[in-house]
Amino acid sequence: MGLFAACFGFLRRLLCPPSRPAKQAGPRSLAASAAEKHRAAAHVHAESRGRLLGQSQAAYKRGDKKAAHDLSVQGKAAGKKMEAENLLARRAIVEPQGMLKGGRVDLHGLFLAEALAVVEEFLAAHLKSKRFKQLLIVTGAGHHSAHKDQPVIRPRVEALLKERGVAFEEVHKRGALLLRVPGGREPLPGGGKVPDGVFDNAVKMANASGHKDLPSIHKNKL
Repeated sequence: MGLFAACFGFLRRLLCPPSRPAKQAGPRSLAASAAEKHRAAAHVHAESRGRLLGQSQAAYKRGDKKAAHDLSVQGKAAGKKMEAENLLARRAIVEPQGMLKGGRVDLHGLFLAEALAVVEEFLAAHLKSKRFKQLLIVTGAGHHSAHKDQPVIRPRVEALLKERGVAFEEVHKRGALLLRVPGGREPLPGGGKVPDGVFDNAVKMANASGHKDLPSIHKNKL
């Protein structure tokens, strides 16, 4: 009986291994999911804004000024909701990175205006503190751009750096910029290495909310 139980237990373990706990999503995956949710909501509000403002114009042309005014107010309200959701998306992408402490920032998933604002904040903090000798800005190489491998964000970031007189070089197959900070005290942890999964995660960011070509909706996105 003991031998039978032992054999049965062995076969059970072999055929029915204990289930493993689900793998926890990393910070980047969580940030991408949160950003997707807010981008999707922003897209809905953007479509609503366009529809309402179009109806407002039509009402004005037919002489119904009250309806035109009411529809215009509703359209502007939808626009404000869109902006609020995009702001939440930006925060979901940027804040978990701790860019003001870590000396690096990943711009994947940001629209052009958002990315430039983030870079301005990033530079202002680090050029003043001079903690690191180098800084890293991940711009992406433009493979997920609506302009067919013609990057939108990287050239504008490069222009901004030149305006500020910040020396830089392209690294990681032109997907990132390594900046030199005169007077910086500490080496950048990891140097110019881009964290694992950044460029894989870009696909999820670019395809936020299931729109396979989201940049075509907001054309100044990475």
